[in-house]
Amino acid sequence: MKKILLVDDDLVIQSMIGGVLNEQGYDVIVASSGRDVLTLVQQHAPDVLVIDAYMDDKDGIETLVELSEKDLDIMIIGISQDPNILPVMRHFGVTATLAKPVDMQALLDTIEA
Repeated sequence: MKKILLVDDDLVIQSMIGGVLNEQGYDVIVASSGRDVLTLVQQHAPDVLVIDAYMDDKDGIETLVELSEKDLDIMIIGISQDPNILPVMRHFGVTATLAKPVDMQALLDTIEA
């Protein structure tokens, strides 16, 4: 079973994506801010990180910059309502990007790719 770290400050998105991933048998850890990501990655060693580009406290781009400085073996999926930021996320180690609202089948296919 893959372990997935889901980072988004929108509680509806957390509930929707987290719920579907749990139903599919994934072990899901949820965070609301980029500031918790490094600690959670070290504590839980997730296989996949799903991260929003924009969050109030510490956004996904800033977090991706920090993660890119580490030698991590983790699939990173960037999500955003802003289609213009998705290509930018790829420059910081993001494996795949998905626009919000997230197509859940596309997310599941990406995780299993």
